[in-house]
Parts: sequence; structure tokens; C-alpha cells
Amino acid sequence: MNNRKAQNVTIAVLCLSAAVMTVVLVVAVTAGPAGAGESARGGHYIMFTGDVPGATDMLYVIDRRSRKLNAYDFAGQANTLNIAGQIELSKTFRD
Repeated sequence: MNNRKAQNVTIAVLCLSAAVMTVVLVVAVTAGPAGAGESARGGHYIMFTGDVPGATDMLYVIDRRSRKLNAYDFAGQANTLNIAGQIELSKTFRD
């Protein structure tokens, strides 16, 4: 009878492990890409991500000291960031 009890405990542990792994898998799949639309601050810079629908992912960097916004697009095949444009915020948004 001791052998049967050990089998039942083993089956229960395996079922519980399968349930936990299933929950982790469902949460990981439905969470979506991490970092999309997120922003970060560091020193005089503010960085945030975005995208151009149907085109590419973008990285926007605001330099608060020089009051400029740089936009970078991601070239996936070359695995590089290319500058897409620059805006002088002091001219665009007059104080």
C-alpha cells in the first residue's frame, strides 16, 4: 500500500506542475511584446518607442539640454538604427 501512496503523490505533483506551467505559458503568450510604447529617463535624455504602421519601429530621443528631438528607425536586416529626422523643439514649441 505504501507504493500506491507514493504513486498518488507523484501523480499529484506532476498534475500541479503541469497546471503551473500552463498558466505561465498562457500569461507569456498573451502579454505581448515587452517595452512597446515605454519611455525611459536618464540625465538630460528622454527616450520612448513607437512605430510607423506598416513600416518600421521607431526610437525617439529628446535631449532636454539642447531641446532637440531625434527620431531613429530600425533597419532590421542590417540590425542598425538610422536617424530618420530631427526637430528643434525650441522652434516648434515657442516658450
